[in-house]
Amino acid sequence: MKKQIVRCVTLVLLVAMLLSVLSGCAASHTHAFGEWTIVDEATCTQEGKMISSCSCGEDKFQTMAMLSHKAGEWEIVKEASATEDGLKQQRCEHCGEVIHTESIPATGGEHTYTSAVTKEATCTEAGEEVKTCSCGDRQVIMIDPLGHEAGEWVVVKEATATEAGLKEQKCIRCGKVLGTETIGTQGCNHNYTSTVTKQPTCTQEGEMVQSCQCGSRIVITIDRLAHTAGQWVTTKYPTATETGLKELRCANCPAVLQTEVLPADPYPSKEKTYNISIFVSRHTGYDNDASDLWFFRYMEYWFAQQGYTVYIDVLQSNEPSQMKSLYLNTDTLPDLMWSVELKNNEIVRYAMQKQMILDWMPYIDGGYMPNLAQRFKEQPESKTLSTAPNGGIYGIPYYAPSLYNSGCYGVSERLYFRQSWLDQAGVQNPTTKEELLNVLRAFKTKITDKTADKQDVPLVSSSSFLEKYLWTCMGFYGTEPSRFGTNLMIKDGEIVLPAYTESYKEFVTMMKTMYDEGLIAKDFFSYSDASAGALVNAGQCGALAWYTLEYVGDQFADIVCANPIPMGDVQSVEDIHVSRLKSIYPNYIWASSRYEEPRILAMLIDFIYSDEGAWLYRYGPSKAEGDPLDMVDGWYFDEIGNVTNDHVASGTGRITMSDYGRYYLYPHDYAGLRPVVVSTGTGNKLKFTDSVTGETFTVIDNVALSHDNNDGHWRLITIEKWSERATSIRLPNDVYLSRNELTEFADLKSDINNWINSETVRFITGTRPISELDKFYKELEDRGVERYLELARAGYADWYAATFD
Repeated sequence: MKKQIVRCVTLVLLVAMLLSVLSGCAASHTHAFGEWTIVDEATCTQEGKMISSCSCGEDKFQTMAMLSHKAGEWEIVKEASATEDGLKQQRCEHCGEVIHTESIPATGGEHTYTSAVTKEATCTEAGEEVKTCSCGDRQVIMIDPLGHEAGEWVVVKEATATEAGLKEQKCIRCGKVLGTETIGTQGCNHNYTSTVTKQPTCTQEGEMVQSCQCGSRIVITIDRLAHTAGQWVTTKYPTATETGLKELRCANCPAVLQTEVLPADPYPSKEKTYNISIFVSRHTGYDNDASDLWFFRYMEYWFAQQGYTVYIDVLQSNEPSQMKSLYLNTDTLPDLMWSVELKNNEIVRYAMQKQMILDWMPYIDGGYMPNLAQRFKEQPESKTLSTAPNGGIYGIPYYAPSLYNSGCYGVSERLYFRQSWLDQAGVQNPTTKEELLNVLRAFKTKITDKTADKQDVPLVSSSSFLEKYLWTCMGFYGTEPSRFGTNLMIKDGEIVLPAYTESYKEFVTMMKTMYDEGLIAKDFFSYSDASAGALVNAGQCGALAWYTLEYVGDQFADIVCANPIPMGDVQSVEDIHVSRLKSIYPNYIWASSRYEEPRILAMLIDFIYSDEGAWLYRYGPSKAEGDPLDMVDGWYFDEIGNVTNDHVASGTGRITMSDYGRYYLYPHDYAGLRPVVVSTGTGNKLKFTDSVTGETFTVIDNVALSHDNNDGHWRLITIEKWSERATSIRLPNDVYLSRNELTEFADLKSDINNWINSETVRFITGTRPISELDKFYKELEDRGVERYLELARAGYADWYAATFD
């Protein structure tokens, strides 16, 4: 046992001595790293790595910095031609990445064409000649038909004393019989009368017959007409990177007489100075000089930031229609017309026919107007409204946002009652036509606090709001109703003239009942707003159809809005609609086709369709960012989230921010994109489901409204009653028809509307009996109402398809 213990102790001591020796060695070792060895080479895109090792086996690493790109020789990717830019690029010698690209300017110079006839012309068929330049440019030129060449007359049948003969004349090239002639019986001195029986065209020969009373008859072929050069039509628009193509077409037939390649051209020259004359429509009442307008000075500054030298000369007028007519009729257009509506008939005449107005399509499709192209993509109906019959876009639209108009202007549902009168008469806000009449009857007979010397009229109205209310309740929408149903509107998905529908009988009968029973004044159709307002102000009426509640003063809290009431063939309030959400106004910015560099105009215009440009156009710079021109005070959001500035907030400047904008910043509303003021959280965000389309809108109210004041109260009670009836469908203001059709349309409209207005008053006042209503419809038909509707529906066809289909 002792020997085993001794062995164990000895073993422990030996192990301890060995650990002591090893520990001493480790403590005294100094690393000796060898040469660096590259593990991963450094490249232009990632760092490298090196390693060094000690004899003890320990390694250390070091990072190698990324290499810089080393430009190699330029490589030609695409050779330049006479009309088209080329492209070259430079690659890194280390990694092969393309680090520079550069455009090679087109070589320019005159084309050297080689001509080849690819199709010979014949007497009746056009030939074709192709001209090709070494640069790749190619033109196809039509060779006019040769036409027939008449040979000698040849007798086919000899005449006798009793029977006429026949001779004919043929073309010496193709052998076609060009004419035949009857050889009269012997002894007649022919006296021929010529009659063209078939007019020649570019594609078809004509025919003329010469006749003698003896029976001799000559039939002569009239050569086809030569093609007449018409308009150049762009079939493919060039872009910044791709060539386009245009065709010269015959004015009388679809034949293409010549084609031409349109070169790609990405940027206007920055070596030139551009002068732009702009005619602007100023809002009525703002007559300060155009030089005070911040926005156009800012656009000069903006162009300078892009490297262009641009000077803008602004011409202005509060009444632009007369100046527009002068410019068009004298062919002296400024370079740009701004916020000046271009009518469709003017587009047909001055753009499509006289080619005085610029077509924006090449610049929209060519990539020069990306912001406008995006708006068209988001709201395709706006492109449909803006597109002329030939596919061109000559006037650019103004976009009002999907903004619920808390002002309620432009809509028709304004009929109000005094709640105290409803209570005193023992009636309620009506929900049917009969209830409406009974409420007015109760007002007339049961209200006792009226003085004897005041006119006893239950209902007064201004600007035909009563009549407009009735038309709305009968299911018409798409625009603001006219007094007697003369505006084209939509009902049951069809464009109609309200006065030429069965609803007209309902309307006239309702109005006559109110007139006969004294529920409206006997001078209802002639009294002034001031006279009616005096009755309202004096508390002498219980129902009013009015713009606002201005005349009720401090009594506004007593006013309630009338319900929408189904009338006529409308069985449910679900079929009652008012058009008042988003709005698009087409053809409000347009340009002269003579301007030297349309791409500069396109850059300027497109800016106001961007979010930044829209804000700057309407409000100018923000207070935080400052004014680079030191011309106007910057805007900011006030404590309730409305846009304002220090002058407006303190009362030392213009009355409202809109007034401030109109005076200093922009010439008028109808241009570009109207920005939506996104409140800081205290404004009203509203959600509407379109009552026709079912589309849901999340919109922002114009103003934070309250029932605590007259102005807010009438707006809110209107919104509360009618918001579920809202639709964004609105008939365009104008239609596309031919020039002759537009004249016919205007003449029919004037005659029909004048007749409706005169006869409606007669029906209501009793000077024409209601029993003649069917005769009235026949009178409208005799005046061409069916043709009027046919033209209207044809003019609205594209819009209708884009909206409803």
